[in-house]
Amino acid sequence: MLMHNLMAVAPSTRPVHYNLPPLSIRWLSYLNLMSEAEAAAQSS
Repeated sequence: MLMHNLMAVAPSTRPVHYNLPPLSIRWLSYLNLMSEAEAAAQSS
């Protein structure tokens, strides 16, 4: 849900993390990893 809100706010011509501080970028990539791991666990 957070990612969807960020994408809705960010201009489509730029990456979502363009205006975010490095800590937020790290947090977003952490969330990405967790959701990918969860999806992999559910699909197996």
